[in-house]
Amino acid sequence: MKKDEDLEAKLLVADGGSPAKADAAGNAYALVCALLASLASIIYGYNRGVMSGAQKYVQEDLGVSDGQLEVLIGLTSVYSLVGSLAAGWACDRAGRRRTVALAAALFLAGSAVTAAANGYAALMAGQLLAGVACGFGLVVAPVYIAEIAPAASRGFLSSIPEVRVIRHDTLDPCRRRTASLRRGMPC
Repeated sequence: MKKDEDLEAKLLVADGGSPAKADAAGNAYALVCALLASLASIIYGYNRGVMSGAQKYVQEDLGVSDGQLEVLIGLTSVYSLVGSLAAGWACDRAGRRRTVALAAALFLAGSAVTAAANGYAALMAGQLLAGVACGFGLVVAPVYIAEIAPAASRGFLSSIPEVRVIRHDTLDPCRRRTASLRRGMPC
């Protein structure tokens, strides 16, 4: 091994030190795909946030009891577990790209069913679809990103979904606290 040889891979850069046009285009494509695929990592939090914010209206409009509402929101995690366990099988059968598309379609269908629900059973069906989609997305997105990323930037691009989750979990509560303190409201 040469002494002056760099052991670390250059991030989004070809071996010569400056990106070649073909490599830059491929890296840009992989970065855009990684950013879009990493949106799947925030679907779960978005779904939980919307349902938590809509609890009062769901109870008023649909006559859902407190116990039913707790079960409805709590089962979303179970549905996501089912989706995450099924995601590997779906990836092997249909491929990563199709499984990402399936997760998006399931989430869209789940959101539509939940929005159009006229009773508890329809709400539960919508949350079943959305929960399974969330589980699919959390498992498939990092695998898909790792497959499309060039070797030199695979680690960086594959970490984007996790960074987005951590950013959401860490910074959003701080932002809400700051906003409520500015309005003079207790947290």
